[in-house]
Amino acid sequence: FFLPRSSATETTAPRMRLRSLVLLGPYMVSALMESPVVLRTADGVRLEAFASRGTPGSNLVGAVVCHPWGAVGGSVHDPVVRAAVGHLQQKGLATIRFHFRGVGGSTGSASWAASTEQLDVHAACDYLRENGAEAILLLGYSYGSVVASAAADERPDVLGVVAVSYPYGVLWAIAPFSGAARRSAFARARAPKLVLTGDADNFTSLSGNTRFQAQLREESERAADEYRRSREEGGQCDARTTTIAERMKRVDFQIIEGVDHFWQEDGLRVDLIDAWLEQSVLDFCGGTFDNASSELLGTVCERSTAATS
Repeated sequence: FFLPRSSATETTAPRMRLRSLVLLGPYMVSALMESPVVLRTADGVRLEAFASRGTPGSNLVGAVVCHPWGAVGGSVHDPVVRAAVGHLQQKGLATIRFHFRGVGGSTGSASWAASTEQLDVHAACDYLRENGAEAILLLGYSYGSVVASAAADERPDVLGVVAVSYPYGVLWAIAPFSGAARRSAFARARAPKLVLTGDADNFTSLSGNTRFQAQLREESERAADEYRRSREEGGQCDARTTTIAERMKRVDFQIIEGVDHFWQEDGLRVDLIDAWLEQSVLDFCGGTFDNASSELLGTVCERSTAATS
């Protein structure tokens, strides 16, 4: 079992791991080995969640996977979410997927601005850290990518952010009056960023994604320069500062031909996530995804934390 600690309690469900098989369109997600847990957020909301321990060594990276908008039926059972979780479990990472407040078995209510939901992401990150993860990979799909990427701005323990089908074209509906702020928070994340989207996305046109790409790159460059300047002014600029600033600038934006918002033709391109994770997150300190070690991930965390403290 993935035994929870202080920030979570087990649900009243039978003490068994969840093992399931999903067949839907191009997806076949099998053997999701998870334990049900309940997370508690900083403002007292209880979140329904499902967590896996991962395998020794690789599970020093914990992955938080965020689901689409609950207002239109999004949940942890979404096939894209399950595909991402299943693949990351196969790679040995500890994982957690959870229902945002007001969705499924979670208490509370939605903010309608993708704001308090960031507390939900922090609760999931804290759970993984308390259970042995030294660093966090944040992955969000659709609405989940808006919340996860914005929450990354406040976490120096994030190794990378993956935004799948970021709904740039409908931010005005998902996060009224705060869409630009959520995008800017994404840019300020002190970690590499990967955006995976399709040229046939149902909610963001190709020209919209091209515009989003330019904005994200520009804002990430500006945020990195501001970070470096603030460290210099405080007399704290060193090699770690340069490392973090360079990571902030890394924006890998991939617009995939023939793919819609729901990845219905061939399923989620997990191969692109693998390639990015290895090249952009672990390689910078001399390691690879497949031979991740305690020393390697400890080094990554120490650099990240020290440079942002």
